Amino acid sequence: MQQDRIRYTRSADGVELAWTVSGAGPKTLVLAPNHITDIKRDWQDPLRRDLLRRLSADFRVVRYDHRGCGSSQRNVARQGQAAWLEDLEAVLAQAAPGDPVVLMGVSQSGPVAAAYAARHPNRVSHLILYGAAVCGAKASGIPDIVARDAATVELMRLGWGGAFPGPRGLFMAGLVLDATPEEAAWGEKHLPLAANVEDAVRFSRADAESDVRDLLAQIKAPTLVLHTADDTGCLPEWGRMLAAGIPGAQYIELPGRNHILLARDPGFEPFFAHMREFIAETEAEIGPLSGLSARERDILDGVCAGLSNEAIALTREISVKTVRNHLSAIFDKLSVNSRTQAAMLATQAQRATAA
Repeated sequence: MQQDRIRYTRSADGVELAWTVSGAGPKTLVLAPNHITDIKRDWQDPLRRDLLRRLSADFRVVRYDHRGCGSSQRNVARQGQAAWLEDLEAVLAQAAPGDPVVLMGVSQSGPVAAAYAARHPNRVSHLILYGAAVCGAKASGIPDIVARDAATVELMRLGWGGAFPGPRGLFMAGLVLDATPEEAAWGEKHLPLAANVEDAVRFSRADAESDVRDLLAQIKAPTLVLHTADDTGCLPEWGRMLAAGIPGAQYIELPGRNHILLARDPGFEPFFAHMREFIAETEAEIGPLSGLSARERDILDGVCAGLSNEAIALTREISVKTVRNHLSAIFDKLSVNSRTQAAMLATQAQRATAA
């Protein structure tokens, strides 16, 4: 039975977060946590193990437990988009410092991943969003959706850990419409172990208020949005809204109806094929500049435009010293010795892409 080593870091407000790594691929993929997580049981979880196995075959996968869930700190009063963004920042700073990562947001974690990509463009090489929406149920303002979510959370509050399986069964039904006996039994037994009722309710109420609609236009990372065509847990039209708000994002609908991506679903293999193709294509478009951060590419654009260090600093609202530091890093990454050589290499790359 596979068991990953669990490590800890602290979020900005001091909450302890449990994180782990699986796989040893050349690229790091950070899987932001979705729903109620429990990383120490992931490899036994029939709803997560197939996805993790495939991702870990191609990437170094970093994942962590939500605050209030799994091996992270329990009984946490503060939940919500701001706290979850701070958690993602803390885990990435410790588990994946340095080079940009592939950031994946599944379902509820999609808005958090999008918010991180908007705030930290130089830390995200590719953004992959699956089964995600631009906002939570309450933030949507749609009366029926707001009422249904409120009723679900109230039922959760009344019977999350009790003998009556209704609340947990309702939670599971939103994720997998055709759950096998093993999947249904897993949710019934392990959901109360992953989070107590207070944490589960706080988490669900905060999720309903999440909203990143005003941040999407700021995302610069190449973005792929995937959604199951007949998903009833998160409607495809919400995924299309998410993709439409992100500049240059690509949208793909996969066959199937389950909200959680399972190995038996018709969209499982196409999901990985589309992701591999997307990463390969976007890296080829960038070519020799692929190792540069978004800020470094912006500085290089200024060089190509013939701007001096002082002019670049003024137009980017940064110091001249910062410009010089970025240029030193650019020269090292491109293996050049001057602004002229860097500009020539960038121009050649742009011509190759246009061709």
